[in-house]
Amino acid sequence: MLTKMYAICNIPHQLFNRLQISLPPTKEELEKYYSAQTKRTKKTSSKQRPDPPQILRIKVSEGQLHRHAFYDEYYAVIVIASCALVNFFLIETYACMRAKPTIELGICTTLIAIFYIFWCKAQIIWAQGWASIEVKLCVMMGLFAFFAAFFLLFLPPSVLDFDMEEAFNEISRGFETFFTKLDLVAPSGITSVLLKFALALFAGAQTCLFFLPSWRFARCYCDMISMKPTEPNHSMLQPSKLLLHLNFFMPLLAAICWVCPLSKDLLLPANLIKCEETDITQDCISNIDGDSNDHGAQFFVTEAAWDRFRFGALIGVCTLRMYLMRAHLQSFLDSARISAIKALQKLQPNGNLASADNDVSRKLRHHYQYLCVVALQYVGPSMYPLMIALLMKRQAMSSWGICESAKHGLRQLGVPDMWKNSTNSTTALLLLPESLKHNVMDFALKVQDVRSLSIASPAFNRPLLNFLGFWYCAMWFCISALGVVYFRAEKSKFTKRQ
Repeated sequence: MLTKMYAICNIPHQLFNRLQISLPPTKEELEKYYSAQTKRTKKTSSKQRPDPPQILRIKVSEGQLHRHAFYDEYYAVIVIASCALVNFFLIETYACMRAKPTIELGICTTLIAIFYIFWCKAQIIWAQGWASIEVKLCVMMGLFAFFAAFFLLFLPPSVLDFDMEEAFNEISRGFETFFTKLDLVAPSGITSVLLKFALALFAGAQTCLFFLPSWRFARCYCDMISMKPTEPNHSMLQPSKLLLHLNFFMPLLAAICWVCPLSKDLLLPANLIKCEETDITQDCISNIDGDSNDHGAQFFVTEAAWDRFRFGALIGVCTLRMYLMRAHLQSFLDSARISAIKALQKLQPNGNLASADNDVSRKLRHHYQYLCVVALQYVGPSMYPLMIALLMKRQAMSSWGICESAKHGLRQLGVPDMWKNSTNSTTALLLLPESLKHNVMDFALKVQDVRSLSIASPAFNRPLLNFLGFWYCAMWFCISALGVVYFRAEKSKFTKRQ
């Protein structure tokens, strides 16, 4: 029973479920094919080529994957991201029931997941060696992305929906308040250019680490959309082409949500204002005299609803990518099978049989041993937009509308008072001994003072996280589109040579 439950809950292995690897042909099959090729050349009237030996498939075994490189890192990424997701929703549920701020454990686990994703990508690049052509391409794309991001950060908020100047003003006020409460002198001479430089540097590093995964994603996409169901290499995991196209263009659709002339200006009213001075989003319609009107006289899309739509776009990118993960991994394994069949078809009668055998075995074995690396390159960037969406929900003080709907339903049933009532701190202090009450009160006051020293306010986190979400989607689609153009051109050149 426990073994079955472990097999079901073992998410990292479930993503490898139903994958099939190819086995090289035996020496007897190769010798038979070689002799058939020799007889064909002697009979000049025979123009029919003999069929190459069959390359059998077997299912991937979990015990074999444990010995592969980067399997532990792949396993850890899945576990850490899953724990971050579960922990986040548990804390959000608790905060919704208590209607008060809670300890930011959900933010800590989410940041740990993002940091570990970047760390694993850096390890893969480090393992390839700095002299390899792949690493040089990654560094070049990272430098190009740095200058591109630095240029985009200077665009006005009417073009891209993140105002970094306002974010810099908010972080400056947060630093001044922080140093004032600690009786320290705040640093001076810091401008908004430094913040934009740091964000552009982070965007360049992210592009450098995500270049190879997006390039491999483009190759798998080209292989899958060009494969026909009647071909012998067609896999049972092959999804519909509609899902493949949607998976490819989903980052572009999500990135357009931050381009104001193409999305926000067309859907949101121009006379939106903040309902309260402390609000971050503009959710009310202004009257002619400038007052806010928040009653539902007419339907309109608010900034809060538009933020929820963008959250859904990021979550949709992650969900669709993870749903098609096995199809992409199977396409990677099938590419070795196709290369091995082409190598066998090119075998000449006077060729070296042992060399052909080693070549086919090497291609199949190399792809199989590289499976965990490809899975890690696929899982990390796929989970990254989900982590960004969770940070948007918590750090930008945005709402998904779930908690408000649940509270409204409970209020209709008269249940909210039962959820809010809890033992307060005063009642808890009465249960302590007299010798500990004073120390506990001092410690509680110190903790409250530390928690009040918030440097990064939601007004700063919102444009920052909006930029990170937009940059991921735009960067991934641009590199993938460039990869599709490259692989299509390479395939057309190969077809012309034949």
